[in-house]
Amino acid sequence: MLSPPLNATKTVPSDGSWASVVAVSLGAFVLVSSECAPIGLLSQIAQDLQITEGAAGLLITFPGVIAAIAAPVSIALLGKVNRRAILCGLLLALSLSNFVVAISTSIFPVLAARAMLGVSLGGFWTIATSARSRLRPPDQTLRATSIIYSGISMGTVAGVPASTLLGDWLGWRVTFNVWGLIGVFALIGLVRTLPSLPPLPRSGTHNISGLLRLPKLRIGLAAIVLMLVGHFCAYTFVAPFLDQSAGVTGSQLSGFLLVYGIAGLAGNWLGGWYTSKNLTGVIAIAATGLALSLASLTIANTSVVGLLGLAGWGVFSGALPITTQLYVFNAAPDDKESIAAVCVSIGQVSIAAGAFAGGLAVDFYDVRGAILLGAALALALASMMIRVSIGEAQNVARMRVREFPNG
Repeated sequence: MLSPPLNATKTVPSDGSWASVVAVSLGAFVLVSSECAPIGLLSQIAQDLQITEGAAGLLITFPGVIAAIAAPVSIALLGKVNRRAILCGLLLALSLSNFVVAISTSIFPVLAARAMLGVSLGGFWTIATSARSRLRPPDQTLRATSIIYSGISMGTVAGVPASTLLGDWLGWRVTFNVWGLIGVFALIGLVRTLPSLPPLPRSGTHNISGLLRLPKLRIGLAAIVLMLVGHFCAYTFVAPFLDQSAGVTGSQLSGFLLVYGIAGLAGNWLGGWYTSKNLTGVIAIAATGLALSLASLTIANTSVVGLLGLAGWGVFSGALPITTQLYVFNAAPDDKESIAAVCVSIGQVSIAAGAFAGGLAVDFYDVRGAILLGAALALALASMMIRVSIGEAQNVARMRVREFPNG
């Protein structure tokens, strides 16, 4: 049986304040920023450590691999530990990781520190995404989720350019020290605001195999895979694409990416706002909009068209993470940590697969191929969710007929 006794499913939300939600969001921001920081600093790091840029690229891929493993392992090994202590410990590990990278003089301690970051990534996402509903009352959960995801969006948008700019000014080591310090501030925020979060009756990974037999959960996980592979297939190559298609480079590129980020934040809030109305339909609409936005970019031959397409991409890709995650959690609301662990592992693998698939598309076609492949995967997601939405409507109609057979 997947369902626990009724008294085990009724959990009273903790007395977390909005400040605790913001503190978790700040932790999410610094985690994403730290993960992506080496992207614009690879040349500096490689030269300083006397390694190739290919070897320096391990600073980006290694944490993702470790995070995929750490997500289920962390809750399996720490099943009885208060979640407040785990979140604080993981942010401490994040800061230590950045400080170690900043003082290292060879690749091996750097990789060890980045592995520590991977553990923080996997564990933090698993605990934070499952604990969000315990920080605020049920009627405020969507708003809290949107705030937490805005931290992720800001990290994705601002992390790389901020790290690159700071590295150009003061050096890559200062950049990692800065992210370490911001991690300390986030840790202080968690210590001061986060309530006690004892493990729930169904915490841990023992029920994952049973959960994976749920049809709705499998649909939700498939949606996450299509969303992330499609998005990162295209996003990994957005800079060279805009350069080749619309001549967007330098400071203009930074402005374009800023527009994308602002649009992404708007999409994040819109997605959270409309999910209470029709979750499946919102995912289908957002995926369709993403496919159309990406497709429109492939015919962009001016910076204005490119900017409009990028803004649409930001809005719809910003709405999809929160909506697909909520769809998955709604499949089994009493097993949040198990589902979160699966989502984090699948998500990290999907991100790597998306970048790899985009690279193949670029090699075998050109940079437009990566954008088109992303659009095709978004369209596949939209098609799947439209079929699911139709099926849900038919089920509702059949239930009404059974309940009121005479109309």
